[in-house]
Amino acid sequence: MSQKVTIVSEKQPQKGQNERSSNNFTTAEFSKEARLTFKAYYDYELDSIEEAKDIVFDIKVDKTGKDPVYLEGIKSGHVADNTHHRNLYIANPKGATGSFTVEVSI
Repeated sequence: MSQKVTIVSEKQPQKGQNERSSNNFTTAEFSKEARLTFKAYYDYELDSIEEAKDIVFDIKVDKTGKDPVYLEGIKSGHVADNTHHRNLYIANPKGATGSFTVEVSI
């Protein structure tokens, strides 16, 4: 059975933010051994879903003080180890022409 989480991101940082372009999400429900696949889409809710391969973004950890980078320079199709974070967010999107959805699945 496939597990996934979806996150909607703006094409630029949210109002009042320097880097953050999405709300927080978690990968803590996935097993620690899981390999996570990140895919980006402009048309996630449509029948003709197609990956948005033009977007590059970072994943940061929401912490008190300076937020550390979890993953940097991600493109659709990126695979990474699960580090079991509860407070992650999308940051620094580049190349996006509009809001987009990121699906993280195992």
